[in-house]
Amino acid sequence: NEMAVQLHAQFQERESLLQAVSHEIGTPLSRIRFRLEQLEQEASTPEQRKRLEALAGDLDDLDQLSSELVGWMDTDASQQARRDFDVCPVLESLIELECQPAGRTLHASLTSPTRPLVIRADQRQFQRAMENLLRNAVRYASSAIVIDVAEAGRAVCIEVRDDGPGVP
Repeated sequence: NEMAVQLHAQFQERESLLQAVSHEIGTPLSRIRFRLEQLEQEASTPEQRKRLEALAGDLDDLDQLSSELVGWMDTDASQQARRDFDVCPVLESLIELECQPAGRTLHASLTSPTRPLVIRADQRQFQRAMENLLRNAVRYASSAIVIDVAEAGRAVCIEVRDDGPGVP
């Protein structure tokens, strides 16, 4: 019984900490968003507006991460976030966002079947994992990144390759 009481107290402390961290992150995010809105009003070229839109998207991602901190305390939340979605449109948008490094020419291609490849997953977590893989490929690629998507029985197989010096 004492152990159960201690575990319950620890879970409550962890939940309070996550809520506090989420709240504290929100304050600088709000200040940054306000300053970004000011910059958007002053933007004079399409390129500047596009960069500011990308920053706004990054801020949205940080807001979402902050909310997810609290959501992790709910054990049912991960199951509720799962839904069916086609992986190819997600990958196409990530290629457009992640595979255009400044000052470099990098060719990124996606090879996939013509029909949708649907998986059941938390799309945000899937996107976050693929972003990490693509950022790593961009960092080490010499000139090309290839993403192959294929059916493997009842699963979908995604392979990310680059022509850099990394592991085979």
